[in-house]
Parts: sequence; C-alpha cells; structure tokens
Amino acid sequence: MENLTMPIIYQMRILIQNPDNKAYLSGDTWDDDENHATEFGNVAQAEEFCRQQNLPLALVVVKFKNPVNDVRYPVNSPDSALLKKYSTRRIR
Repeated sequence: MENLTMPIIYQMRILIQNPDNKAYLSGDTWDDDENHATEFGNVAQAEEFCRQQNLPLALVVVKFKNPVNDVRYPVNSPDSALLKKYSTRRIR
C-alpha cells in the first residue's frame, strides 16, 4: 500500500531579528547564527515580546525551509495586522 501522507512544506520558524546587524535574538543576547535564535509560537507572541522589551525597530522573521518564502517585517509596521488573518503558528 502506498503512503499517501503529504510532506510538510510549510514548516516555519518565527524569530526576531535586529535590522541593523541582522543578528537574531537568542535568549537575552543577539547571535548571528539563526540556528541559535529564540523561536516563538506565533507572530503575535513575537510582536508582543518586542513591545514588552521596547524593541520597536526589530523585525519579525517567518522563516521557511526554502528561504525564498521567508517573510520579514518591522514590529510597528501598519501592515503587520494583515498577517494575523493567516495562520502563522509554527508547525514541526
């Protein structure tokens, strides 16, 4: 019998990036290696973290397996509300 399960093509990671030096938030510091970055469960959590930590210029980064699909936007962007209508929960 054939295995008919679909591959997970929309796996993503939700990260916070420093727009100046392109480093990623890693705990309480910044790291150039995205593999060490703190992951958030959804974009709303990442945005709220930035607001609580007074990081108004930070970028929320939604990274996919294929980097061409990555999305980056500033936390205080008026268009960030548009992303909330789509599912942005991390899938593993």
